[in-house]
Amino acid sequence: MQGTAAMTLSPEEEAHLRRHAAAARRIVVKVGTRVLMGGPQGIKAERVRSIVADVARLKSQGRQVVLVSSGAIGCGMAALGMRRRPQSLPELQTAAA
Repeated sequence: MQGTAAMTLSPEEEAHLRRHAAAARRIVVKVGTRVLMGGPQGIKAERVRSIVADVARLKSQGRQVVLVSSGAIGCGMAALGMRRRPQSLPELQTAAA
């Protein structure tokens, strides 16, 4: 992986994690709003491309990949030009769609 999340591990922890990840058949990737968004500038396109490339590489290795994102509302807000997070359910649904 290209290390898109801010996470600090000791060298031993990282080696342990890599061994388990190398043996995994199914990998769940959680991508949050802060990973996807660049503040007021909107979506970090290069970050999204990097995640897509990582997922494609894992799929080409025969792995099952589940991508979970909590970033739908943040991305929608940027696309719709919203400056503040919506409060009502219909507005949240609109931004997430």
